[in-house]
Amino acid sequence: MTKTMAALAVVFALGGPAMTGCKKNAAPGQGVTEAPTMPALSAEPSLPVSDVTGPAITPIVTSSITFVVPRSSETWAEVGYPCYAAGATMSSGADGHPGAAFEKVSPLIAPAMAAAGIDLDTDLTAIGGFSCGSGPCLYVAARLATPGKLMDALKVVPGATVSDHGSGHYSLETVNDSGPRTIHLRVVPVTWAGGTAPVDPWAAWQATTTHVIFITGLMSGMKDVDPMTMILAPTAALAKVQAVEGVIPDAHGRCAIGTVAPSSDFKPGFALAGGRFVMAAPQGAGDPLTRLLGSTRSVDVELELALEPAPKSRDVDRWVAEGRAWVANIAAPMRAQFAGQGPLVEAVLAMFALIGDQGFTAAVKGSTVTLSWRTDRVPQAALEQVERDLGAAGAVP
Repeated sequence: MTKTMAALAVVFALGGPAMTGCKKNAAPGQGVTEAPTMPALSAEPSLPVSDVTGPAITPIVTSSITFVVPRSSETWAEVGYPCYAAGATMSSGADGHPGAAFEKVSPLIAPAMAAAGIDLDTDLTAIGGFSCGSGPCLYVAARLATPGKLMDALKVVPGATVSDHGSGHYSLETVNDSGPRTIHLRVVPVTWAGGTAPVDPWAAWQATTTHVIFITGLMSGMKDVDPMTMILAPTAALAKVQAVEGVIPDAHGRCAIGTVAPSSDFKPGFALAGGRFVMAAPQGAGDPLTRLLGSTRSVDVELELALEPAPKSRDVDRWVAEGRAWVANIAAPMRAQFAGQGPLVEAVLAMFALIGDQGFTAAVKGSTVTLSWRTDRVPQAALEQVERDLGAAGAVP
């Protein structure tokens, strides 16, 4: 592993991918509910109060919690770690540890996180990123007992030069075939002003956040930027979050929020003026599909795109057909790859197919196209064979 790859692996532990799946023989309380280490909620849970001097991040509290909201209209996404953890702990091999996927990326990650005093199962609260300058600005919201130990994590990378620029700003210099690269980490405290928290265990988890870690310089040749100069002040940030959340009926238990940058070449003859999306899993009675997985949540994904000129329904129907064909071309070799691995895999693939088929709708209103995936649209009758296959695999809670 090159020095640069080793460095990226350590940084990846703070901003890596989410994964979902289905855990065999899930124990009661594991999987798609909430973190077992979090305290029970009161009827009106309170947000913490913290006194921070100097630059700080002010979380935006709506029906969920958002940590960073960029000023620009470029692409931005923030994923709630509790939602990721709920999916990850259902995956075979995770064994109730959402950080397991991160640790498998590199043998350096476990010792680096130990040096930083970070538990990947419980200390991360959100992961996000937005376009800034010549590359991405990634960020991680976390609960840090000793923020200064992040420098110790960087020192785990063999042969890298680590520098402390003061005020929570660290850099890590590496060299690969394309030349030198400098990755910057900025550790910014979070300031909480109290008040009532959203009534959701995931929000209670996120309310333990103490810092946001910004990561820049991941792209070769990217100049150093200060992400704090590129985010909105609290009042403007609240307005933007509320505007984006307007795309979904219920944003409680939010898994992801974001915007899509304008593009002059969206589809032949059409430009994208911008977009917004939200994925949420609000608590309740669940629905036939999620109850099959032992969950009391439903899952709703809403994507809204503003196009110029306004499309016709036949345009959207054609794009949906093209999208289905594209997904089918990808799914076919995947199914072939996993063929013969038992009813559990087949059942999971069938479940995703049902969401894409019966759980999907597309609507056109003026210049706006809304694409929607909801698990509560999948009827019980459509799940009968899936349920039999899951039962045969011992995967029904």
